[in-house]
Amino acid sequence: MDKLPSAGTFNRKALFFSLMLALFLKSAFPVGTDHASQNSPLIPIILSVQGIAPQLGIFSVAEMTWNPSDPLLPGYFYVERREPSGWNLNAKKIRYTSGKNSYLFDDTIASPFCVDNPDPSYTLSYRIRFEADDGINNSASNTATPTGTFADLTNPVDVTNDTVSIYNDPAGTFTGHPVIGWNPSLSNDIAGYIIQRNTIPPTTYTSIGTVPAGTTFYIDTSAVASACSKIFAYAIVTLDKCGKRSPGSYGIPDARQTISLTLPKISSCERKAHLSWTPYYTMPGGLGGYKIYRNDNLGAFTEIFDSKNPATLLYTDTYNFISGHLYTYFVKAYSTNGLYSSSSCSKTSTYTGQNI
Repeated sequence: MDKLPSAGTFNRKALFFSLMLALFLKSAFPVGTDHASQNSPLIPIILSVQGIAPQLGIFSVAEMTWNPSDPLLPGYFYVERREPSGWNLNAKKIRYTSGKNSYLFDDTIASPFCVDNPDPSYTLSYRIRFEADDGINNSASNTATPTGTFADLTNPVDVTNDTVSIYNDPAGTFTGHPVIGWNPSLSNDIAGYIIQRNTIPPTTYTSIGTVPAGTTFYIDTSAVASACSKIFAYAIVTLDKCGKRSPGSYGIPDARQTISLTLPKISSCERKAHLSWTPYYTMPGGLGGYKIYRNDNLGAFTEIFDSKNPATLLYTDTYNFISGHLYTYFVKAYSTNGLYSSSSCSKTSTYTGQNI
């Protein structure tokens, strides 16, 4: 029969194991570690949703609140909305804030929830998905369905930094056509853009074309016959997927206008070319000034003048003109930050005077 350990032997072994356990706990949980947080289970994420900003009984914003599964667990929250095609996984991504016990997010209702053609069989629902940085402690909330009717009541915002210029195509395909460029609308449900044109002096704006979302320029091929003899103003109207329109980028005193350059015949007596042009309005970032470009006998264009003053609208060229040569000019307006510009139509004159 094996001999049972004496009380003294038992106590010595118990002390040894106690010391080993203490050393293990010290190495596993350094000083300052929140043992309760590490040992406690994750709290379920509870999501609640309610409608706010009602108009005639229809909510245009869904307000969500939820708690984190662990206020000290780093990671990202993803706000997901169920749509007719399934859960929208292109969700709003929100970084956790250490120690924060509740979160709030407002979802502005957009397509496919249109007020003019609602789907009565569909119920708006949301859920929160949490992805922990450690890739282990991930979790998800309940699916929350708010009460009431929700629809897109918000007009899309206008495009920004739109400019208009006369396109001088080296290949000649689009030379003389106005080209309109813009930065996309910041709305997230854009279907396309409506291009509108007006002739100066003002008459009325008419739609001349529509381009899909993602497009940032439009060449007005219908204005080539008169683009160098008339001033055109353009505006962009943003169209969302529910058919709602933005106010339009009409600007003050008018929308973005083409620059009209005037070049009389080069004076044979003075040996000078007198240029004048119309001002460019609403340049993004402010108008920095105008630059003049010239070519000699269809050669390369070179910059010959920089006004560095937005009020300058005249320039006299005293170049050593050669009899029988063609001289072509155009003017370019530029922004103060140098990021945007607008060019006029080019004008050509033949010098018929004496050579020096």
